[in-house]
Amino acid sequence: TKLQARSDSIQTFATHVSHELKSPLTAIQGAAELLRDSGGAMDEAERRRFSNNIVTDAGRLNLLVRRLLDLARAENLEPSGESTTLHAALASLPIDTRLEARLEGGGDIGLGISSENLGIVLANLIDNS
Repeated sequence: TKLQARSDSIQTFATHVSHELKSPLTAIQGAAELLRDSGGAMDEAERRRFSNNIVTDAGRLNLLVRRLLDLARAENLEPSGESTTLHAALASLPIDTRLEARLEGGGDIGLGISSENLGIVLANLIDNS
């Protein structure tokens, strides 16, 4: 049934999210414990390496949470009646996620979605690729 399929989908999603969150959390905890317990015996380079690991994994967690929030927003998007073009949506993406796109067939593609909503969808596709 539809309800069972939805329940299975949510369960699978929750399992994947839990795993994705657990990996950086475990790394952060391990590095923090090493710094706490043995930091005094470490040289500056070792302390810096473990500190950098904590910062990097905290960044991964931040990105995962941001993507989850974007996904939740995308799931609840209501049709706005707005439209945009593919070129405009790609141009609105943050610089670090812009892709080089080549449109073939003569001209830009009009889409029945707001530029902001399409930007959310495209950013998630790019992040997940």
